[in-house]
Amino acid sequence: QSHSEFCKRMEEEFDGKVDVLVNNAGFAYKNADNTPFKEQTHQTLQINYYGLVDFTERMIPYLRKGNDSRIVNVASMAGRLNQVS
Repeated sequence: QSHSEFCKRMEEEFDGKVDVLVNNAGFAYKNADNTPFKEQTHQTLQINYYGLVDFTERMIPYLRKGNDSRIVNVASMAGRLNQVS
């Protein structure tokens, strides 16, 4: 829902033109968190991977209207799943 609302706002306020998309959102559990690993993995992937992919795909039409548009993906080791990687 927030992705759709953001895109609508970009259309209204900036004529749907975007020059730079910086993907900087992320989520990580703290070591002391007792949430089961399976739940941690699901939540982390939903936000850090699938959320990024969904938002980027929604923004591509706006980036195509922009001037020499770029996508910047910012990552952090805080989102690393030690048990998987």
